[in-house]
Amino acid sequence: MISRRHANRPPTILTLPPTGPPPLPPTSPTTSSFFAERWSNAGPRKRWLIYLVTGNPGMIAYYDLFLSHLHFLLTAHPTLAPGNAFEVFGRSLSGFESRGHEPGGGGWPAGAKARKGKGKGGATGKPPFGLKEQIDGVEWALWDHVKGLGEGDGDGERVGRGGKEETNIIVIGHSVGAYMALEVVRRWRESLRKKKAAKTSAQKPVANVGEKRAGELADADVQEKEGGRIVGGVCLFPTVTHIAKSSSGLKLTMLLDMVPNLPLIASLLATLLTFFVPTLILTELLALALGHPSDAARVTAEFLKSPHGVQQALHMARDELASINHDAWDAEVWGAADPSPVGAPRPKLFFLFGQQDHWVADETRDELIKARGRGRKDAEKWRPLMEVDESGIPHGFCIDPNHSITVAEKVARYIEDVVREESA
Repeated sequence: MISRRHANRPPTILTLPPTGPPPLPPTSPTTSSFFAERWSNAGPRKRWLIYLVTGNPGMIAYYDLFLSHLHFLLTAHPTLAPGNAFEVFGRSLSGFESRGHEPGGGGWPAGAKARKGKGKGGATGKPPFGLKEQIDGVEWALWDHVKGLGEGDGDGERVGRGGKEETNIIVIGHSVGAYMALEVVRRWRESLRKKKAAKTSAQKPVANVGEKRAGELADADVQEKEGGRIVGGVCLFPTVTHIAKSSSGLKLTMLLDMVPNLPLIASLLATLLTFFVPTLILTELLALALGHPSDAARVTAEFLKSPHGVQQALHMARDELASINHDAWDAEVWGAADPSPVGAPRPKLFFLFGQQDHWVADETRDELIKARGRGRKDAEKWRPLMEVDESGIPHGFCIDPNHSITVAEKVARYIEDVVREESA
């Protein structure tokens, strides 16, 4: 693992090449970002992993400033920092990166084999990947990273199955990443249910081979998710219900219906227009045309020049429009007044919506807040805190440095609430 110490400045962003650890499953990205000072010689501290799930396009580099500033706020906090060690971690989604090999090669971990996709892109491990396959990769990346933390890096204490305490995990999701983050939470809660069920049925005789096999798969799923516990979730400008009802969702649905092969056509067109244009020049052109800062324009240029990025984005968007409709989660995700039957407290959730978000219809947003959410002054603290930003932060906040810093400050306050509740 990578370790850096910083005195009075935000941590350096480190990007690992695809050849570095850990090995990649078929639905994993090709780059990773680590933000550290790693927990080491500062004495006993609670250990926290803040894990970002990107939106679409799933390029982690869009979030560099957001993540760097968030880590700086947490590690510089006068009351949180002395007793807590924070690491912020994020990866690009599958199929978006221009560097390195595409997912699907040999040697991917056995833990990911059980979830290998069977639909388009899953049988071969080649882009484009659908929404479920992206969730598989996001989930694998999280628990594989937690496993790495549990094995220790030579500086700090061991954690997880062989150590003194589990890593506390907070998942952050932006846009469709919020949907994926909630699915990761749901799957983790389901693994806890399986673990509890396995304990109660341990003394019962196995009826047949099929039942034995089902039990083995359940055990493997539970073991894969050991070493950490998800204690919080932050959903930023979340597209978690009825994305097709949003203004952009309606337009994209119509366009995809009119041109069924749009993902492939758009990809070929992007290649034709950018193939002979150096990335540096394309970055300048995009910065002028879109009004984006140079860093964001550079990421967009890399996205357009990547082998599969444009096709991957539109393929995934079509899947989002078809899949993200009704509320898909129960009380194990949303919370309830009664204790959880699986024996572990439910994660504390926070939602930050935008005003007039072109990917989130006001009607569906307000319905979700009424059905599931609460305000800061509401008594039912087990409900997710849901707020609507009134300062004009756009859906794509990560493009703009000022918006990235503002959202990082909001997220840091959400994380502070979780840390204080866990420490109470």
